[in-house]
Amino acid sequence: MTTIREGRQTLSFDTSWSVLKWDGSHEFVGSMDAALHQLGGGVKAADVVGVRDIRRQAKLLLIAEFKDFEHPGIPTSRRAAAALAATSGDLMQNIVRKIVDTLSGATFAHDSSQQRCPELDSWRPALGRATTRMLVLVCVEMPESQGLAALPWTKELQRRLRWLGPNTRVIVSTSCRPFRGEGITYQV
Repeated sequence: MTTIREGRQTLSFDTSWSVLKWDGSHEFVGSMDAALHQLGGGVKAADVVGVRDIRRQAKLLLIAEFKDFEHPGIPTSRRAAAALAATSGDLMQNIVRKIVDTLSGATFAHDSSQQRCPELDSWRPALGRATTRMLVLVCVEMPESQGLAALPWTKELQRRLRWLGPNTRVIVSTSCRPFRGEGITYQV
């Protein structure tokens, strides 16, 4: 089992998954981000990418993003701003941008020595298959006052990402409604 953490948020994966903390990988930080930094707005990275490979089943690609606007470490003076940020249009745009940039990055990026880590070996071949499925998983924690605001996120992200096609599922998960399935478990 592989576990990826960011702050207090955790995704656990069964052995059918090959996963990578994308926004900290050498392919992103040491290569892609450095090369494209001069672009207006830079380049964005989702937190996690992965490929699920089960024999005789279509491969499943994962792009996952963590957002925690309820983290106990947020200073009291910033809590109101965090609550507003949790429901802003800018946040939705930022998430979509991370997904778009991560798709191209995980597909093509190499580290500074022109290598790719083993976790990315099956990403590119899987992406080219018509049967490959994709899961976009956004794990978000919001202040209780904004808790219901996460509910419309799924529909809005589905609308903004519909160009990814019918094999893509977009799911917003919270600790109140944690995602469990496809060999993945989300928890706080």
